[in-house]
Amino acid sequence: MIQEAVTEQYRARYKSFLESEKVGSLRTIFSIADKIIPAWSQATKSVFAYMRILDDIADESPYALVAQEVISRERRGILGFDKPTPLQEELLEKPFSDLFGGDDQKPRIYLDKILSGVMTDLNIRFTQQPLTESQLKARNFRVTYHVFAVLFMGAASKDPKPTPATVEAFNDLATYDNISDIFEDLPNGLVLLSKEDLEKHNLHFNDGGPLETERLLAFNVIKRKEVRGRLRHSSAELFRLGLPPWLSTLLYAYFYTRSLKLLIPLEKKQDLIYRAPLDAHPIH
Repeated sequence: MIQEAVTEQYRARYKSFLESEKVGSLRTIFSIADKIIPAWSQATKSVFAYMRILDDIADESPYALVAQEVISRERRGILGFDKPTPLQEELLEKPFSDLFGGDDQKPRIYLDKILSGVMTDLNIRFTQQPLTESQLKARNFRVTYHVFAVLFMGAASKDPKPTPATVEAFNDLATYDNISDIFEDLPNGLVLLSKEDLEKHNLHFNDGGPLETERLLAFNVIKRKEVRGRLRHSSAELFRLGLPPWLSTLLYAYFYTRSLKLLIPLEKKQDLIYRAPLDAHPIH
């Protein structure tokens, strides 16, 4: 079936993920954790790979309806409504046992919340309707906080409970990702900018049309400065999450370095076209 083919295509991208040091922006945390608690680190990387595969399918697959079915099937497996998928058996079964023992209900609920956010992104691509500012904030927190909760609650002394300030920190981190990935997301038809920002900065994206590069870069400069100021201060709230001191310190450094990276402007991108997924095109 085409759903299995799509899943395998993206799974192959992460075939050597567990042995690789190239684990994205979290590589420093993982490389240090490899030395402190190697079993936890390997299990966590496997869960991270699972989330990355599904996120990439939602963000990049040109067939939105196929991607929707893939992710829906994964959610049913996570919640126990269907048998586990091959991807879950490969990447989640042993790590869940190693990280959470027999008590894996909460991480399963958290994973479902993450996949709910992934479905939101897919819906944006499919409907071509961006979210309002409040909707985007809710999406940002739902995805980013629960990613960190699933990855790190296995090393925590208690279930991390976000304070209002940490809610803002996770929202700002997601905004950092959104504005940093803007030239990767938009050619795939994913608009992770609020309706209010689009109207305020007079940004318009039409299928098959060139991206408004100069306006996007000008918007990005403004948004990066805005997020950097907040992220520098809200990062300290991560110490309230009940994580081991070494992990709290690493996460603080991770958030803080993101704020410093916002000082680096995006490079100008040429000849990029905004493209809606194929399923979003009207059928004649």
